[in-house]
Amino acid sequence: MRQILFKAQRFDGKGWVEGVPTYHFDIDYHSQGYDDVPPRLHHMITDDFSCIEVIPETVCQYTGLNDKNGKRIFEGDIIIFGDKKIKQVVEYRKGQYMARQINTKGSYIGLGYCDWEINSEIIGSVHDKNEEL
Repeated sequence: MRQILFKAQRFDGKGWVEGVPTYHFDIDYHSQGYDDVPPRLHHMITDDFSCIEVIPETVCQYTGLNDKNGKRIFEGDIIIFGDKKIKQVVEYRKGQYMARQINTKGSYIGLGYCDWEINSEIIGSVHDKNEEL
């Protein structure tokens, strides 16, 4: 069974944190009578039950695969694949994780169709790279 895991950038700028996202209810708004304020995704619960504040837009889900160095591949990761070192971005599309060659609108490869754990290497994330995607 695939492990359900997420990562996100820490709000304090100290890198990335892995865990499970959780919603935050703004108690101040509710105590002032505002019952229609929706919960916001702002925290990640880690393995040691720490609650770390994260940037919600950077939350990415684990694909269940690792790269050739054993590093977990998450949605939004930028990877290089194969001998030609083709840069690709990992996306969730049509019910599966796929890699799209950067700077193209098509050229998707399903992550289940290639030997990613031997031929891929993570070089960054769409959230911390200024790449043309």
